[in-house]
Amino acid sequence: MNKKETSRATVIVVASVDSALLNSWSAALPDYRVECAADRTSLDAFLHSESAIKPLLFICDSALIHSGRDPLLVELGRISNNSILMMVDDDPDMIDLEWIYCGVRGCCLQGVEANMLQKAVASLLTGEVWLPRRLIAKMIAGIFIPDAATVPLEKQLSLESLTQRECEVAKLITEGLNNKLIARKLDVSERTIKAHLGNIFQKLNIDNRLMLALALRNSF
Repeated sequence: MNKKETSRATVIVVASVDSALLNSWSAALPDYRVECAADRTSLDAFLHSESAIKPLLFICDSALIHSGRDPLLVELGRISNNSILMMVDDDPDMIDLEWIYCGVRGCCLQGVEANMLQKAVASLLTGEVWLPRRLIAKMIAGIFIPDAATVPLEKQLSLESLTQRECEVAKLITEGLNNKLIARKLDVSERTIKAHLGNIFQKLNIDNRLMLALALRNSF
């Protein structure tokens, strides 16, 4: 199966009450299998579908979410393994931080250009985040970290298990850099950075780069 065929096998659900937005987001993702949900009821239907094919990513209009801890949002995160791209009509820096702990890993303006939406989707599907760097910096600094998101102490003290290069990669993650920027800074390939991240996640028993950044926010 080539890369394009693999993409077409990836199911993405786009959800909005605005048909124009649904059409725009769907048209921007021709290489994926896109399913549309026009309201909360149809979005909820994907959670209880008996189909063997499960969405790997939800692109959700923030207008459909009632609160930061909306049970629907929590379920979307569970189904997609915390892979939700929230579409907002205002400054992404001002998003509800509760969303992050429900599985939102990216945020874009609703009128985002097609090429930027494609980049955001590609990032989330490879386990990265697509959030404003200023927002990530605030979270790492602990300004907006809810009590429920505190990281066990043992995870904060596990740097001894990392190699020197893995520590360098982890430090740059806490600064909000993506894989491409880290690779450029360390003069290595993105594939090498991904390999280092995989080792770091395994050693620290952490699932994603956002939780890694939070766990190590006081370690450097």
